[in-house]
Amino acid sequence: MLEKLAEMMSDLAKRFDESSEKEEVSEEVAMGRELFKEAMKPTGQCDTKRALQLIENGASIDVENNDDMTAFLFAAWNGHTEVFKALADKGANPDQEDGFWNTAIILAAKNGHEEIIEFLVNDLVVNGRRPDAEHKNYDGETAYSIATKAGNDNIVSTIENANRMSPKAIESAKNRAKKWDIPFS
Repeated sequence: MLEKLAEMMSDLAKRFDESSEKEEVSEEVAMGRELFKEAMKPTGQCDTKRALQLIENGASIDVENNDDMTAFLFAAWNGHTEVFKALADKGANPDQEDGFWNTAIILAAKNGHEEIIEFLVNDLVVNGRRPDAEHKNYDGETAYSIATKAGNDNIVSTIENANRMSPKAIESAKNRAKKWDIPFS
């Protein structure tokens, strides 16, 4: 399964490179593309030192692919915590969405990246507000409902303990997770 995911990510990186070669871009955008490629790498394969250097040197954090994925969203998806936090410090929007309305908190929940969830719900404040823990993606999933369905009690309790969701939203997410358990016939 991990080999297939790595192959898919490699193919995506090649297509990204091919589309990027056709235009002349600023140094910041070129570094942003390199940062994007690092963030796309599966958990444990990102060259964190290189990614942090690119961020420090002014890489554009707004480079995205055709699915509206940015380095910030890929860092959440792949659990690159240091890179994710550095991008947040540089002003990445914690409520930015990909083409399927997934935000960083949803992507981190999908892959069980507890440290990123904890940072999002407990530590990150942008313009006086915290990321939206009740945000729903295209499928109507929240980070909480995803973690509940997956049985990731650590993420569930992190979100609950941060008091970032209304009781009504928590109940709705629990009910949604229960509905996923209904067998199809």
